[in-house]
Amino acid sequence: MVTVKKVMSDPEMAESMTIRNSVFLADDQSLANEAFDLASVHFIAYDSQETACGTARWRFVDDQIHLEKFAVLKEYRTKGVGTALVKAVLEDIRSNPHTSGFPIVLACRPESVFVYQKFGFTKNGDPFLDEDQYFIPMIKSE
Repeated sequence: MVTVKKVMSDPEMAESMTIRNSVFLADDQSLANEAFDLASVHFIAYDSQETACGTARWRFVDDQIHLEKFAVLKEYRTKGVGTALVKAVLEDIRSNPHTSGFPIVLACRPESVFVYQKFGFTKNGDPFLDEDQYFIPMIKSE
């Protein structure tokens, strides 16, 4: 069973960053630390043994809500961690009175499109290349 919670402490943020660095440096060869972290709402996923196994964040960018930095440790992929993170992030956005009416957007790798489609996201434009990885832009209008 996967449990997802909002990051509320420095130790949780450190766990989240460890996962991001592991995934993004190992898989994407890109740096995970960004200035946007302070303006974002972060989440962390734990397995049934309370081991941190995934992370994500959302933030406002202009007139949109961006879902970003979804990272699941390789050994936990295809085990529902990504789905649990998307569900928790969307529930948090829905519970925030300041998010009403804003489109929710993201860019994901082609192999992850199906996860977001389960939550009502649709492709929104052509694939693009970033850091030698292809991404698919997606949108969910509330």
